[in-house]
Amino acid sequence: MANIEEITTELLDRDKDSDVIYQIVELLKVTYRDRVDKIILFGSHRDESGDTWTGIDVMVFIHELGNRWAETKRIAGLIKEISLQFGITVGVIPFDASVLDTDFKPRFLESILEKGVPL
Repeated sequence: MANIEEITTELLDRDKDSDVIYQIVELLKVTYRDRVDKIILFGSHRDESGDTWTGIDVMVFIHELGNRWAETKRIAGLIKEISLQFGITVGVIPFDASVLDTDFKPRFLESILEKGVPL
């Protein structure tokens, strides 16, 4: 698994929306700094099954997240400019990083952790 400081350039070179993904990752890293545990690309852009109209889905695991809904709103405001600049819908779902250490996770989260691409 790649370290958050080492974005997998092989993935970014392959991905048709690499500039968008790169900017999202950089924005999350700058905003949350060392509180970011993991960033995962999931959904149709993960397996390149999406088309021009398909949005980009990212999940970010943050230490000491606090109010998840407030952070979701904050992130949406931050990524709005990236979304408008590239003309693509971007969804970033924050989770408290402590969920990674639990034995029981919701099935959708298990699936994303299993099939998603770490950035």
